[in-house]
Amino acid sequence: MVNMYFQIASFFYMLMVLIVFLSKNKVKNFETEIFLFLSLVNMVGIVVDIVLIFFGYYDPYNNTVYLLNKVYLSYIVCWVSLFSLYILKVTVPKTNKEYNKIINRIYLIFTIVSIICIFLLPLNLYNDNNVMYSYGSSITATIVSSAVHVILLIIIVVVNRKKIPYKKYIPILVLMFLCILAFIVRRINPGLLL
Repeated sequence: MVNMYFQIASFFYMLMVLIVFLSKNKVKNFETEIFLFLSLVNMVGIVVDIVLIFFGYYDPYNNTVYLLNKVYLSYIVCWVSLFSLYILKVTVPKTNKEYNKIINRIYLIFTIVSIICIFLLPLNLYNDNNVMYSYGSSITATIVSSAVHVILLIIIVVVNRKKIPYKKYIPILVLMFLCILAFIVRRINPGLLL
């Protein structure tokens, strides 16, 4: 159960962030709404991860573990998609409503197709001496979907680099770098929880 310390700490950290965010008076706009939605999706993902690790240690070959793995992979795709959409909306100049509807539909369709692929494609579990991880086509679908979003974010940052101050892009660049680093580390050591 050592692997759950980070997830439990993350749960309480996100809970505090949500409490502070909800207790403050804020301007209602797209940015605050998407932050709230991203935070709520993140809380669900953390809870799913905690339950997944718990079941994985006590009954690793139960069908619940396979289902929770696929739900967790779907959470990752949803969060990355929402974050990419948020960055796109914040950095790209405001355009007409029809254009925004098209972009929203593209994101929605891509996310739904990615989630369907995750649930239809096979998922395998490796479990040996407290090292447990999942692998297979579902994982590959999640990585491909996330990579498409990261590439899209890189394109958005490069295209709009002159329109928005560099300091505002530092968190986005750091996140993209960490995502790429996580992909590389996961490829080298799949048993490491990231």
